[in-house]
Amino acid sequence: MTRPTPLPPADAPDDAATDDAPSPLLRGLAFVLAAVPAAGIAVHVAFYVALSPEALKAYVFGVWMKALVFVAFLCLVGNWLHYRRTRMRLDVVSRVLAYLWIISMILLLRATQAAP
Repeated sequence: MTRPTPLPPADAPDDAATDDAPSPLLRGLAFVLAAVPAAGIAVHVAFYVALSPEALKAYVFGVWMKALVFVAFLCLVGNWLHYRRTRMRLDVVSRVLAYLWIISMILLLRATQAAP
């Protein structure tokens, strides 16, 4: 017969109190992972409103948009890895922002194809 495990003393800290909170570096990385897509969305909205169709077409089919597509997917992968480590709620928000940023790229592409 096995003996029951003894109960911990009343003054022992519980497991929730001993969990490590994310370090300031990881918190800063979470804010960067949220700020980059938010800034990208804002820039794309400003470009859509302010640029002429020719300039918008040059931007969309230029090297900058290709680099930003790479950065957007890099943000998604980084966000996934960050969320696995920290389980921060800000990671969910930044993931949604990254998807919206990618959608804004697709909408800019569609707008340039529809323009004469």
